[in-house]
Amino acid sequence: MHVPIPKDKISAWVYKNFPDCKPRKGGDELRINNPFDGDDGYHFNISVEKASVHDWRGDSSWAGVNPNTGKINKRTFLRFVQQYLTLKKGSCSFSQAVQDVLGASSGARALFKWHRTRLMPELKENASLALPEGTAEFGETQPKLVAGLIAWLASRGVDARKISKYQIKYSGLNVVWPYFEYDELVYWQSRSRLNKKFMFPPESIGVTKGQFFYGFDQVEPASFIIIVESIFNCLTLEDQCLASGGSSLTETQAKKIRLLGPKDGIILAPDNDKAGIESIFYNATLLQPLNYKIFYALPPIVKLPDGKMSNDWNDLVKVASLSEIRQTFEKSVKPLNIQQRLYLENRLRNMANVVQPKLLG
Repeated sequence: MHVPIPKDKISAWVYKNFPDCKPRKGGDELRINNPFDGDDGYHFNISVEKASVHDWRGDSSWAGVNPNTGKINKRTFLRFVQQYLTLKKGSCSFSQAVQDVLGASSGARALFKWHRTRLMPELKENASLALPEGTAEFGETQPKLVAGLIAWLASRGVDARKISKYQIKYSGLNVVWPYFEYDELVYWQSRSRLNKKFMFPPESIGVTKGQFFYGFDQVEPASFIIIVESIFNCLTLEDQCLASGGSSLTETQAKKIRLLGPKDGIILAPDNDKAGIESIFYNATLLQPLNYKIFYALPPIVKLPDGKMSNDWNDLVKVASLSEIRQTFEKSVKPLNIQQRLYLENRLRNMANVVQPKLLG
């Protein structure tokens, strides 16, 4: 989704957050110190006219890299706002960045709702959804049992920053993951730390997991997206990542992808097992009418400290850092062309064979 931001709103936001900015070209461009690296030379340029930004010394450190092309992500003004507010507040979704710039949150929500209704007129609003009773926020100090939940999340690569960014909560001894679309709660799931039992909203209120993506609000539209199976995989790869809740996408989820408009491509990154590889073919067929380029990436299979073999991206937190896992992912991305289809078909034929471990990276 392209969000039109008036030039006066861009200027107002910059002057509010960076009052010492220096205008160029009659105010069409504004120079600031890069807030991400201690810059004091006003190397960061904001184009009010084009709603884009650029650090003359390079942008990869804050904008990230598109794993499809190896090039730096689009340096849009809204991407910068989201990154800056995340730096300041610890959390900021794309829609929150839009609202912060526009000023009137109701106007931003109306814009998003119009876009959603236009592309998905059959979508019904759900007023009955609420988080489980007793749901609370993780704080700086916790009861001993709740602190155990934080330790468990940490063992899966989820730190305080991600808890804040994704608004992860708890209810009793369950971790609760809310799903948001344009800052509206649309779904949730929880998991018990004791028996690993999952809970979801009752289907009687008209919602199911297959209608939504976890991480939807954290993805910048009109870019690329990564689709993984589970929430922990999503939190491991993080940037531009969505969790589908299973190996195969649904038709409703395919329609939700239209809302994001990933014109730079879709990366299918399922678990490295038979169901995951089969899902690449199924999902690519389902997504074909959307006319986006399709890529795939499978996690490497490595031997874990407990002697088991890994099969998903989150398993790798036991043997590698998150940055190393992301780098491994980016190196693994391949276009789903005829050559790669033949390779995957051959993998499926040989899935009964023992898979030998290989080194990460």
